[in-house]
Amino acid sequence: DSILLITQGLAGPVLEKIPVLGIFSTGIPEQERRTAFMDIAYVQQLLSMKGKYSRIAVYRDITQSASMARQVAKILERPDLEIMPWFKALPMLSQFIAYHNASVWLFQGIIFFIVSIIIMNGLFMAVLERTREIGVMRSIGMTGWQCFRLISYESLLLGIMALALGLGVGLTAVWYSHTWGINPTIFTGGEAIEIAGGSFSEKIYAEISFLTVTWTSVALILLAWIASLLPALRAANISPVNAMKRKS
Repeated sequence: DSILLITQGLAGPVLEKIPVLGIFSTGIPEQERRTAFMDIAYVQQLLSMKGKYSRIAVYRDITQSASMARQVAKILERPDLEIMPWFKALPMLSQFIAYHNASVWLFQGIIFFIVSIIIMNGLFMAVLERTREIGVMRSIGMTGWQCFRLISYESLLLGIMALALGLGVGLTAVWYSHTWGINPTIFTGGEAIEIAGGSFSEKIYAEISFLTVTWTSVALILLAWIASLLPALRAANISPVNAMKRKS
């Protein structure tokens, strides 16, 4: 099979019949209808651009894109060339990543807020239900500071247990998706997912960041301790006399 290529070259309009060697699939019909991959030497000859290029893409560590663009511009010293990092060359993708990161931070903030409320409510209920017992301990010599530390340690213990459980479940899920991958098409009825001009139809393999695991773990422990402050103060200020009068 062959297709008729109509385009514009340096020497004028180009009309060429090109054989089709293969068909690729991205999962996005709109993209497939306007995209073709051809041998660069053949295209240069066809467009009268022998030895010339319209764009050169260099793939390296994404975090080094901006510094590398500056280095290339400094070395070439060609003001007629436009040298840019990936986030300027692909602004839609850059905006999508920024939006995704902001959404993740917002979602994590909401989750942490809900967790803190749950911990605080649980500790308040525990203090309320054990008011008489706390009064007994206060009457035999426990100080308010010791009572405060007791509730704080209980909260920290709960936080550590929750952290261990969460890390176990989370790391297991990441290990599974890292090893076998997640097929995004199962959520779309077999169709590819289009995001910022790109498509995702193959399996997505998860990666884990040690920094992310570390800061979220520390944040959870701190959150458990902060959420215990008000219930601990409530327990520390319980009057032994009034607590002893309370019915079990």
